Amino acid sequence: SALQSQGLNLMLWISDHCWSGLHDEGAANGWLFDPAKTNAYTTADFSNAGAYEWFGRKLDTFVNLGVKGYKIDRLDERESPDAANNRNNTLFQKLAREGLERGHPGEGFTFSRCASDRARRHTAIWNGDSYATFTGLQFSILCGLRSGIINFPMWGSDTGGYRSAPTEELFARWLQFSAYSPMMQVLVGSGSQALARRSPWYDYSPVLVAVAREQADAHHDLMPYSRSQLYQATVTGMPVMRPIMFEFPDDPNIEATTTNCTYMFGAGLLVAPAIAAGATARDVYLPAGKWLDYNDRSTVRTGPANITASAPLDKIPLFVREGAIIPRGDIYRGNNMWTPGWQPSLRIEMFPSPSAPSVFPYYTGAAVKEITCSASGGSLSVQFGDLGTPGNLEIQCVNPGNVTRNGILLAPSVDYEYLAASSILRVPFSGATVLQVRNFSSVFASSRSPHEAWRMENFGNSGNPIVSSPDADPDGDGLVNLVEYALGSNPNAKDAGTALPTTAAADGQLEYLVNLDSSLGDVNYTVQSSTDLVVWQDIATSAGGAKAMAVPGSGASVSDSGAGRRQASIKVPASEPQNFLRLKISLAGGVP
Repeated sequence: SALQSQGLNLMLWISDHCWSGLHDEGAANGWLFDPAKTNAYTTADFSNAGAYEWFGRKLDTFVNLGVKGYKIDRLDERESPDAANNRNNTLFQKLAREGLERGHPGEGFTFSRCASDRARRHTAIWNGDSYATFTGLQFSILCGLRSGIINFPMWGSDTGGYRSAPTEELFARWLQFSAYSPMMQVLVGSGSQALARRSPWYDYSPVLVAVAREQADAHHDLMPYSRSQLYQATVTGMPVMRPIMFEFPDDPNIEATTTNCTYMFGAGLLVAPAIAAGATARDVYLPAGKWLDYNDRSTVRTGPANITASAPLDKIPLFVREGAIIPRGDIYRGNNMWTPGWQPSLRIEMFPSPSAPSVFPYYTGAAVKEITCSASGGSLSVQFGDLGTPGNLEIQCVNPGNVTRNGILLAPSVDYEYLAASSILRVPFSGATVLQVRNFSSVFASSRSPHEAWRMENFGNSGNPIVSSPDADPDGDGLVNLVEYALGSNPNAKDAGTALPTTAAADGQLEYLVNLDSSLGDVNYTVQSSTDLVVWQDIATSAGGAKAMAVPGSGASVSDSGAGRRQASIKVPASEPQNFLRLKISLAGGVP
């Protein structure tokens, strides 16, 4: 009760071995297997109703003290005859689970190192006594995938390995892997034996403590996502931790999609743990589609592709799939007594595709609520019912336009915020929600020139001919929108005096002509280029009517027809990336 008042629940590490008083009592009642057919650690025959009820009462002693779970060890050491082993093990796991359910309905949990097919309704799995080596880590990853394939989706490992204390590097890498496992079980302890000296906060440096904290936080924060995926495993059989081939069955790269220790965690995340000593990077195979680096939230890659992913000691390579919806947040208090007035909250990360809709079946703990997301005609629509917990939508997108929630137009920086540096639109929600985002631009869209990006941000989507056609001129001033955008002028205002008429020169270049007052004397010109309208770079200069002088490395040039006509010409190769250009004109003496 003292532990429970602090938000902690106690589990016991148990096995079916009948030693000491259990052996004597069981043998006296004829409940144990014939020792001639087992090893020295014989167990009860749980198909005998008396033995089943007797051992259940023994475990109920602990349940009545508040114990809410068991880590069930052994079951694979010939404590029962071979012919009875699978059946007996399952009966033991069943009686343990039933006792917990009687004492703590809906709150008990068991996991075992050994189980047979019919035991999955009673127990989760951990992989047993892994060696504390990088080979042990690799085999643990494959064991987790195998468990999912045979429909034991709730799985974890002894983080750091079991048969000795792990090195700091191995412990860090195993913690990262365990964070993206369905169950995160960390074996700790301090003492004189090598196996016991493995508590991060006592036996390792602050570097490992920081890794342990970050990965424990990540695993907890992923609970809304992993719980939903785990519930789906009970409905469809699709495991949480799954081989890449389960999501991409037609991919011909069999090794990369099955056995190279890279896997899908749910449908949306690709996980590539570092699995070698001294590694600062690892090879990763990305299957077909577009993938966003989940660590930097900016690098988009297109598969199928083999890449080298950065993997410093404090990072695990992670990639999020185009269209993914990743519910995260703090929905379970546990032992978080350090947050005054703690309340549950969700953070639903969305990575919308510009062309394909997405659906995520969110499990509230009582029911499934679909979260949908789709882009069409330059707008994004998000919809879901009451999820039972308020929170924030975090939509990965570029320079969104107006945002409405449940039909109400929201005010920027008041009702929502856009974090330009990370391309995240953050909108609070509570209850059933319908969200519309205008001028939506996906981070997975094909690369656009800054010209196009600016047009999309300010004046609508490319599918609107009133805005985007080559001759679009909604304000009727004789200047098409594309020219006005390039000048930075307002396409809805008649400001023809700022136009740079554009022609296609015979030499395959775009030529911009500027007419000047003929009374001007000698003038100097500087052509500048920008990708963002903030930082400008000189790319060509011309002084006193001289011939074109291009800055080395640029494709632009500027020339002047001389006194009398006073027409400056800027030429840019049509093949150059489309940037913004501006012309600075200085009179003699340097006056601009």
